[in-house]
Amino acid sequence: MAKFLKNSRYGAKEENIPLLLSEDLIADLDETDFSVLVQQDCVDNLPSRSTKHLPPGKEYHLFVSYSSEDRIDANSIRESLEERFQLKCLYYERDFRIGKLIDENITEGLQKSMKVLILLSPFYLQSHYCVSEAREACKMSFTDDENLNVIPVVLKPLQKGMPPFLNSYVYIDAQKELDVAGKIYKAFNQPGCLDPLQMCKSDFYQLNHTKRQRLVSMA
Repeated sequence: MAKFLKNSRYGAKEENIPLLLSEDLIADLDETDFSVLVQQDCVDNLPSRSTKHLPPGKEYHLFVSYSSEDRIDANSIRESLEERFQLKCLYYERDFRIGKLIDENITEGLQKSMKVLILLSPFYLQSHYCVSEAREACKMSFTDDENLNVIPVVLKPLQKGMPPFLNSYVYIDAQKELDVAGKIYKAFNQPGCLDPLQMCKSDFYQLNHTKRQRLVSMA
């Protein structure tokens, strides 16, 4: 039996399939074919480590912000993050509370999530609610009482470019990544690796904290 990936670039599921290859057939595989097989195997074997526990007040690792027009890609990414990396995702079609105002669901969901995954596309930027989610997430990242990191992913080319409030963020280009879910997982576990503004904020607070300590010691 051999393990093959039933996959898109957004994630991968493993299937056991009987494999009968003769030595002659294997010899006929050129380097490119073999390289692709090896690359897929490497992606599949990314460690599926359990992530850190949710801190007090948080119920989700990731708030997944996406347009309903990108539902198929968003769901594929969410499934991969939850199944391979045990990241608990807030997915509005599944997790928003029925009968509650959409704006209230968004605010509450952001507050209960450690980080926000923004899946950008032309459809996303045309949606009032999507843009509102992204703006609120960026705003919360820079308040004193929230430590919300933003992970932008460009699913499809943005005809008008990145919106101004996301211009300073490094993003994941889903068109170029072999394993988008794996890249998101790495960004989740390394705060600031895709978020230079967040790093600047942390440096700013650290500098102020050091200055305050010096003033106290001099008093």
